[in-house]
Amino acid sequence: MHFYAFRLPGKKEIEAYASPELDVPDGGRNGFMVGAFDKNDRRLHLIPAEKAISLEELDALAAALTQGNDLGQSTTREEHRAEVEHILGAIREGRISKAVAARRIVGSIDGFSLSLAFRSLCEAYPGAFVFCFGSSVAGVWLGASPELLVSAHGGRAESMALAGTRPAGTGGEWDRKNREEHAIVTRFIRARYEEAARDVAVSEPETFRAGPVEHLCQRISGNVESALRLISLSPTPALSGYPMEEALQAIGECERFERGFYGGFCGPAEGKDDFDLYVNLRSMQTAGDAFCLYVGGGITAESDPDAEWEETSLKASTLTKPININI
Repeated sequence: MHFYAFRLPGKKEIEAYASPELDVPDGGRNGFMVGAFDKNDRRLHLIPAEKAISLEELDALAAALTQGNDLGQSTTREEHRAEVEHILGAIREGRISKAVAARRIVGSIDGFSLSLAFRSLCEAYPGAFVFCFGSSVAGVWLGASPELLVSAHGGRAESMALAGTRPAGTGGEWDRKNREEHAIVTRFIRARYEEAARDVAVSEPETFRAGPVEHLCQRISGNVESALRLISLSPTPALSGYPMEEALQAIGECERFERGFYGGFCGPAEGKDDFDLYVNLRSMQTAGDAFCLYVGGGITAESDPDAEWEETSLKASTLTKPININI
């Protein structure tokens, strides 16, 4: 049985459903859309809104889907440093201007409860998209994402350029490294909208708080005839890098795990052009008492490996603090 639950930002209502089957996102059915990080990965699917369930049912459904799953091992600090330095080398060679270095944090929690963890994230982050889902294709995931990929309703679509990171409440001007990282993402999303939409609008930059960190944020919107085309935004440079193909190549040369659905997207859909999709980040995969938490950071020419490790640790606390995980 496949399942999902979510709570939209700024809302109190929680929706949870299960289905014995999966569908394709353009089939016109209501449900929960899930896409992988790799744009060439054809595991895009929809979990239909077949049967309403209670949150308390999530634990048994998750256990049935993940029995015997092995979530692998954590990325060591040395492995992460090597990845950052490899990306910095590709930047110095002129192959790319940015790429995202990610790492995994694997552990276990005695008596872990998916339903209790979901409620804890809802309470801790009222402004985030809190989600969990499980399917035979993706496994079981839980997260509190701050980043909107694309929201489409009534022929109007909106996306978020969210990049650059510092501790929440820092204040003052953003440094050049973070401004550059954010500008790359904004230019990329704006260009895609200008190809696929009319009456494109871009908001002024603002500081956007997401739990223990804050980011630079701009919103891009436009009128569209086919909103589903905009899922091609994924992965944006905020999760991959720029130029995209070259950045993905650099990541593949040094990252020692497959991202799978981390850095992809998920969210509720009502037909093919009416949906709210968020980037699958600040998230972890679960299997019984085990978890694999994924975090990443944008690497530019001014990045420092030690600072990047600390940034990913701060991002990880988005999940570890509300759920009482020790890492």
